[in-house]
Amino acid sequence: LVERYIEGMEVQVAVLDGQPIGAAEVVPGDGIYSFRDKNGHGRSELFLPARLSTNRLHGILTQARKAHEALGCDGITLVDMLLSETGNEFLLEVNSLPSYSSTSVLPKIAQAAGLDFGDLVEAVLETASLKAGGEPIRRAHEQHSYSYMEDEALVAGAAGPH
Repeated sequence: LVERYIEGMEVQVAVLDGQPIGAAEVVPGDGIYSFRDKNGHGRSELFLPARLSTNRLHGILTQARKAHEALGCDGITLVDMLLSETGNEFLLEVNSLPSYSSTSVLPKIAQAAGLDFGDLVEAVLETASLKAGGEPIRRAHEQHSYSYMEDEALVAGAAGPH
């Protein structure tokens, strides 16, 4: 795989339930944001909020939200972007399973937005939805007397073959 090198600022945006909650600027210590950096063992610096103008920050938050929505994401995502000095934004990835470790970017963005770790986990759980075959499944509390354990197809799907 060969890709064109893009020089720019790396920014990660947390999107919770379709709404951006904050953006962090990541400055790698060795010029490359490595696996060690991502797990808090490198020499990278994190700036919260990202050092951007109000207009540019608003623009990347909007782009992150649109990427989250375009991919049909639920819950929380971490959208990685590169921002060039010429004003272009490049979407690198939308991470639908971001790390929740104490050294990860997501909990730090959440904390800067006023959500401690417990609040973050609760907010993610509140936005969680069950799906079977791509279709939403109503939660037990939304139905009167139905239990998922009574539905053999769902039980078999959740617990594997009997």
